[in-house]
Amino acid sequence: MNRGHGAAATLLVCSLAAAAALAQDAGTPVAFVACPILRNTELPCWLGESGGELYYLGPQGDLTADFYPPEFGHKMLVEGVVASAPKICGGVVLKPVRVSVLPDQDINCNIMLPAAGFADPPHNRGSGPSGVRGAVPPPPPPRTLPVEFTAPFKPQVFTATFNADSERLWNPAQNAIATAARYANATVASRIEITGYRAAIHLSNGQDYVESQALAASRAAAVEQALRTVGVPAGTKLSVRAHLAAIASQGMEASLAARRVTILVVP
Repeated sequence: MNRGHGAAATLLVCSLAAAAALAQDAGTPVAFVACPILRNTELPCWLGESGGELYYLGPQGDLTADFYPPEFGHKMLVEGVVASAPKICGGVVLKPVRVSVLPDQDINCNIMLPAAGFADPPHNRGSGPSGVRGAVPPPPPPRTLPVEFTAPFKPQVFTATFNADSERLWNPAQNAIATAARYANATVASRIEITGYRAAIHLSNGQDYVESQALAASRAAAVEQALRTVGVPAGTKLSVRAHLAAIASQGMEASLAARRVTILVVP
């Protein structure tokens, strides 16, 4: 850690100690934009600071983990609910929690804190690049069998959701697209209507984080391309549009639902 990082970390620790009385009650929703903070325990843990409080987000993991970490060099949008649990890595636990890496680069987002005697965060993997060091890895979760579609068929909407300010197709969006394609093929769909949306996410400080205006269209285009790649009936007509106005949303689930693409499959 260079001297600049050390000074930043010292100031952060002091400000958090002075604001310890600001800890929130369990069940309090939290939403904020901040730089990610990495505490350098043996298995590092990710934190975020808002309103003088330090929050625990999750352990350093990999693509197979339930929690996918933020990135240095980018701010993040954190959404969660304060849990009735002891602090982890010095931070108030958020459960559930969702972290979105925001697209614009920020060179100031590079704060690391020393381990300072904190234990490693709870985890199902070792401190190596992947897997569980020195132990048998946990078994994979059982596969969910795909839904069987049976007649009579009717128009049905499938919803792909996204991280904040992103058009990247993570697993929830991929699953929605795959299910919509299966339904389109089962019903020999006549048309599919794809509509993209963007959100204005209400933050704990009273401000709103408004997603890029172009995002509704780019999300819809990404879903269209994915549907064509997965495969729909040759005669199915695909139409794509974007709802340009940002949808005001407050609360973790409402904000997730606002950042979406709907896929209407019409038999």
